[in-house]
Amino acid sequence: MSKQIDFNIEIDSFLNSINDKFEYKYGGLKVTAKKKFYQDPQSIDITEITFCVLTQMQTSIRSLSVETKINGVSELYYLDRYYQWKSLSAKCIVSVTTPIVVRYNYHSGKTFELRSLRGYHSYSIKRNGNRVSITYFIDHAALHPKWNFINDVMVSDAVTELPVGFEYQI
Repeated sequence: MSKQIDFNIEIDSFLNSINDKFEYKYGGLKVTAKKKFYQDPQSIDITEITFCVLTQMQTSIRSLSVETKINGVSELYYLDRYYQWKSLSAKCIVSVTTPIVVRYNYHSGKTFELRSLRGYHSYSIKRNGNRVSITYFIDHAALHPKWNFINDVMVSDAVTELPVGFEYQI
């Protein structure tokens, strides 16, 4: 039986917590979020957040996403598929052809940027007042459909069995 897993994290709470890591277990999956602080050569403070999903038993995943929520945002921009900065007022969905790059300002005046370091993932951004929700679609059968026509019936093979120890990481 395939599973749909939606994992939520409050970015503000996680960044401000004293914990560098937390884990969540659900139906044979272990979801881990880790953060690491460092400074790049231009003296910019960087916080790297890694999401990892590990199968602890053989399973099928129909949909796997991580949703991050941010409060107190005054302005928000994202990189569109033409690599142009766009202001966001309500909602958008960005395909896998564009890296994740989202820049936002808090009402306090601080500016932050979320970006993918490895690979491209589809994602959606929703804005409701000063609250922003970014959902990263790590794996979704609809993103890579495979069809078999058995006895003239269309059957999807996109949801495959994953072995124990299979790992997704963004």
